[in-house]
Amino acid sequence: MSTLGTGRWPEPGDQRWGRPFNRTAAIAGVLSSLWLLGLGSLAGLVLGLVARRRIRAGGYRERGLSWALLGIRSGLIGLALLPLSLPLVAATWSRAHGRGAQQNGVDSRDVAATDDLARVLSTLSTENGPRGIPVSPGNGRPWFLPRSPRLQVVGPSRASADPTTVSVELGGVTAGRAATVYAAVASLTGTCWYLRYDVSARTDRYDATDISSSGGPCTGDNGHDLTNWQPLATLRTNSGS
Repeated sequence: MSTLGTGRWPEPGDQRWGRPFNRTAAIAGVLSSLWLLGLGSLAGLVLGLVARRRIRAGGYRERGLSWALLGIRSGLIGLALLPLSLPLVAATWSRAHGRGAQQNGVDSRDVAATDDLARVLSTLSTENGPRGIPVSPGNGRPWFLPRSPRLQVVGPSRASADPTTVSVELGGVTAGRAATVYAAVASLTGTCWYLRYDVSARTDRYDATDISSSGGPCTGDNGHDLTNWQPLATLRTNSGS
Protein backbone atom coordinates (compact mmCIF):
# COMPACT_ATOMS: atom_id res chain seq x y z
CA MET A 1 0.00 0.00 0.00
CA SER A 2 1.25 3.45 -0.86
CA THR A 3 1.71 5.96 1.93
CA LEU A 4 1.40 8.94 -0.39
CA GLY A 5 -1.20 11.42 0.77
CA THR A 6 -1.61 9.89 4.22
CA GLY A 7 0.63 12.41 6.00
CA ARG A 8 2.48 9.52 7.66
CA TRP A 9 6.24 9.93 8.12
CA PRO A 10 8.27 6.72 8.26
CA GLU A 11 9.59 5.92 11.72
CA PRO A 12 13.34 5.45 12.26
CA GLY A 13 14.30 2.00 11.09
CA ASP A 14 11.54 1.84 8.52
CA GLN A 15 13.00 -0.46 5.89
CA ARG A 16 11.51 1.56 3.05
CA TRP A 17 13.71 4.52 4.05
CA GLY A 18 16.76 2.54 5.13
CA ARG A 19 18.14 1.73 8.52
CA PRO A 20 19.64 4.57 10.61
CA PHE A 21 23.42 4.80 10.86
CA ASN A 22 25.14 4.33 14.21
CA ARG A 23 27.16 7.49 14.70
CA THR A 24 29.33 5.97 17.42
CA ALA A 25 30.56 3.41 14.90
CA ALA A 26 31.50 6.16 12.45
CA ILE A 27 33.39 8.10 15.13
CA ALA A 28 35.22 4.92 16.14
CA GLY A 29 36.38 4.30 12.58
CA VAL A 30 37.62 7.86 12.13
CA LEU A 31 39.46 8.13 15.48
CA SER A 32 41.22 4.79 15.13
CA SER A 33 42.46 5.80 11.69
CA LEU A 34 43.92 9.05 13.02
CA TRP A 35 46.04 7.21 15.67
CA LEU A 36 46.98 10.46 17.52
CA LEU A 37 49.93 8.90 19.36
CA GLY A 38 47.78 5.97 20.44
CA LEU A 39 44.97 8.07 21.88
CA GLY A 40 42.94 7.80 18.69
CA SER A 41 43.55 4.07 18.56
CA LEU A 42 42.37 3.61 22.15
CA ALA A 43 39.29 5.77 21.67
CA GLY A 44 38.45 4.03 18.38
CA LEU A 45 38.78 0.62 20.00
CA VAL A 46 36.52 1.48 22.93
CA LEU A 47 33.89 3.23 20.82
CA GLY A 48 34.01 0.43 18.25
CA LEU A 49 33.24 -2.15 20.93
CA VAL A 50 30.38 -0.02 22.27
CA ALA A 51 28.93 0.50 18.79
CA ARG A 52 29.16 -3.19 17.90
CA ARG A 53 27.39 -4.18 21.12
CA ARG A 54 24.60 -1.66 20.51
CA ILE A 55 24.10 -2.75 16.90
CA ARG A 56 23.92 -6.41 17.88
CA ALA A 57 21.65 -5.70 20.86
CA GLY A 58 19.30 -3.79 18.56
CA GLY A 59 18.92 -6.71 16.21
CA TYR A 60 21.04 -5.01 13.53
CA ARG A 61 18.38 -2.37 12.97
CA GLU A 62 21.25 0.15 12.74
CA ARG A 63 23.88 0.28 10.05
CA GLY A 64 27.58 0.86 10.77
CA LEU A 65 28.82 -2.55 11.87
CA SER A 66 31.66 -2.39 9.34
CA TRP A 67 32.73 0.99 10.78
CA ALA A 68 32.63 -0.40 14.30
CA LEU A 69 34.81 -3.34 13.21
CA LEU A 70 37.17 -0.87 11.51
CA GLY A 71 37.51 1.03 14.77
CA ILE A 72 38.21 -2.17 16.70
CA ARG A 73 40.75 -3.59 14.27
CA SER A 74 42.54 -0.32 13.56
CA GLY A 75 42.60 0.47 17.28
CA LEU A 76 44.20 -2.86 18.10
CA ILE A 77 46.80 -2.41 15.37
CA GLY A 78 47.57 1.15 16.48
CA LEU A 79 48.03 0.11 20.11
CA ALA A 80 50.20 -2.84 19.08
CA LEU A 81 52.49 -0.55 17.10
CA LEU A 82 52.69 2.04 19.89
CA PRO A 83 55.85 0.64 21.58
CA LEU A 84 57.64 0.65 18.22
CA SER A 85 56.49 4.08 17.11
CA LEU A 86 57.15 6.08 20.30
CA PRO A 87 60.99 5.89 20.03
CA LEU A 88 60.71 7.09 16.42
CA VAL A 89 58.48 9.98 17.46
CA ALA A 90 60.87 10.88 20.29
CA ALA A 91 63.88 10.82 17.95
CA THR A 92 62.08 13.00 15.43
CA TRP A 93 61.14 15.51 18.13
CA SER A 94 64.70 15.52 19.43
CA ARG A 95 66.13 16.27 15.98
CA ALA A 96 63.59 19.02 15.41
CA HIS A 97 64.33 20.49 18.84
CA GLY A 98 68.05 20.40 18.12
CA ARG A 99 67.58 22.25 14.86
CA GLY A 100 65.42 24.81 16.60
CA ALA A 101 68.14 25.44 19.15
CA GLN A 102 70.58 26.40 16.42
CA GLN A 103 70.91 30.05 15.51
CA ASN A 104 72.92 30.39 12.30
CA GLY A 105 75.36 27.69 13.42
CA VAL A 106 75.62 28.76 17.09
CA ASP A 107 73.55 26.85 19.64
CA SER A 108 71.27 29.09 21.67
CA ARG A 109 72.45 27.36 24.86
CA ASP A 110 76.00 28.44 24.07
CA VAL A 111 74.81 31.99 23.47
CA ALA A 112 73.08 31.92 26.86
CA ALA A 113 76.28 30.69 28.52
CA THR A 114 78.38 33.50 27.05
CA ASP A 115 75.68 35.97 28.08
CA ASP A 116 76.19 34.80 31.66
CA LEU A 117 79.94 35.34 31.33
CA ALA A 118 79.44 38.82 29.94
CA ARG A 119 77.06 39.61 32.81
CA VAL A 120 79.67 38.63 35.39
CA LEU A 121 82.42 40.66 33.72
CA SER A 122 80.13 43.64 33.26
CA THR A 123 79.29 43.59 36.96
CA LEU A 124 82.95 43.42 37.97
CA SER A 125 84.01 46.23 35.65
CA THR A 126 81.08 48.48 36.54
CA GLU A 127 81.59 48.18 40.28
CA ASN A 128 85.40 48.56 40.18
CA GLY A 129 86.04 50.94 37.28
CA PRO A 130 89.20 51.26 35.17
CA ARG A 131 91.56 51.10 38.16
CA GLY A 132 91.33 47.33 38.11
CA ILE A 133 89.53 44.67 40.08
CA PRO A 134 90.54 43.91 43.68
CA VAL A 135 92.23 40.56 44.07
CA SER A 136 91.20 38.06 46.74
CA PRO A 137 93.97 35.77 48.03
CA GLY A 138 93.57 32.14 47.06
CA ASN A 139 90.25 31.06 45.64
CA GLY A 140 88.20 33.19 47.97
CA ARG A 141 84.67 32.34 48.93
CA PRO A 142 82.00 31.76 46.26
CA TRP A 143 79.56 34.62 45.85
CA PHE A 144 76.38 35.19 43.89
CA LEU A 145 76.09 37.85 41.25
CA PRO A 146 73.95 40.85 42.27
CA ARG A 147 70.69 41.08 40.31
CA SER A 148 71.37 37.56 38.99
CA PRO A 149 71.27 35.37 42.11
CA ARG A 150 71.29 32.17 40.09
CA LEU A 151 74.87 32.87 38.94
CA GLN A 152 77.57 31.80 41.39
CA VAL A 153 81.11 33.09 40.96
CA VAL A 154 83.86 30.72 42.17
CA GLY A 155 87.65 30.75 42.30
CA PRO A 156 89.90 30.01 39.31
CA SER A 157 90.75 26.40 40.20
CA ARG A 158 87.16 25.39 40.86
CA ALA A 159 85.56 24.08 37.68
CA SER A 160 82.25 25.22 36.25
CA ALA A 161 79.94 22.23 35.87
CA ASP A 162 76.91 24.02 34.43
CA PRO A 163 75.78 27.49 33.30
CA THR A 164 74.98 28.55 36.87
CA THR A 165 78.62 28.49 38.02
CA VAL A 166 81.27 30.83 36.61
CA SER A 167 84.94 30.22 37.35
CA VAL A 168 86.94 33.47 37.44
CA GLU A 169 90.70 34.06 37.29
CA LEU A 170 92.37 37.47 37.62
CA GLY A 171 95.53 38.31 35.72
CA GLY A 172 97.92 41.22 35.32
CA VAL A 173 97.87 41.92 39.04
CA THR A 174 99.53 45.18 40.12
CA ALA A 175 99.24 46.71 43.59
CA GLY A 176 96.53 44.26 44.55
CA ARG A 177 94.38 44.94 41.52
CA ALA A 178 93.88 42.90 38.34
CA ALA A 179 93.96 44.31 34.81
CA THR A 180 92.64 41.18 33.08
CA VAL A 181 89.79 38.84 33.93
CA TYR A 182 89.41 35.29 32.66
CA ALA A 183 86.00 33.73 33.17
CA ALA A 184 84.83 30.23 32.22
CA VAL A 185 81.39 28.61 32.16
CA ALA A 186 80.25 25.16 31.05
CA SER A 187 77.42 25.19 28.52
CA LEU A 188 74.76 22.49 28.36
CA THR A 189 76.17 21.52 24.95
CA GLY A 190 79.39 20.22 26.53
CA THR A 191 81.44 23.27 25.59
CA CYS A 192 83.50 25.37 27.99
CA TRP A 193 83.23 29.02 27.03
CA TYR A 194 85.87 31.53 28.07
CA LEU A 195 85.81 35.28 28.13
CA ARG A 196 88.89 37.48 28.58
CA TYR A 197 88.20 41.02 29.67
CA ASP A 198 90.79 43.82 29.53
CA VAL A 199 89.78 46.24 32.27
CA SER A 200 91.64 49.30 31.00
CA ALA A 201 90.78 48.86 27.31
CA ARG A 202 87.28 47.62 28.19
CA THR A 203 87.41 44.95 25.50
CA ASP A 204 86.18 41.38 25.75
CA ARG A 205 87.11 38.34 23.70
CA TYR A 206 85.94 34.75 23.75
CA ASP A 207 87.30 31.27 23.17
CA ALA A 208 85.84 27.80 23.55
CA THR A 209 86.96 24.21 24.16
CA ASP A 210 85.08 20.92 23.94
CA ILE A 211 84.97 19.34 27.39
CA SER A 212 82.36 16.69 26.56
CA SER A 213 84.97 14.48 24.86
CA SER A 214 88.19 15.61 26.55
CA GLY A 215 86.75 15.65 30.04
CA GLY A 216 89.00 18.54 31.00
CA PRO A 217 87.97 21.00 33.72
CA CYS A 218 86.24 24.23 32.77
CA THR A 219 88.15 26.70 34.93
CA GLY A 220 89.12 30.32 34.64
CA ASP A 221 92.68 29.25 35.39
CA ASN A 222 92.85 27.51 31.99
CA GLY A 223 92.15 30.79 30.21
CA HIS A 224 95.85 31.69 30.39
CA ASP A 225 96.70 28.84 28.02
CA LEU A 226 94.24 29.77 25.28
CA THR A 227 95.42 31.54 22.14
CA ASN A 228 92.45 31.65 19.77
CA TRP A 229 90.70 34.66 21.29
CA GLN A 230 88.02 36.27 19.11
CA PRO A 231 86.03 39.50 19.61
CA LEU A 232 82.81 38.74 21.45
CA ALA A 233 80.92 40.81 18.88
CA THR A 234 81.62 38.15 16.24
CA LEU A 235 79.84 35.53 18.31
CA ARG A 236 76.82 37.81 18.62
CA THR A 237 76.85 38.32 14.84
CA ASN A 238 77.04 34.58 14.11
CA SER A 239 74.23 33.80 16.53
CA GLY A 240 71.93 36.40 15.03
CA SER A 241 71.48 38.16 18.37
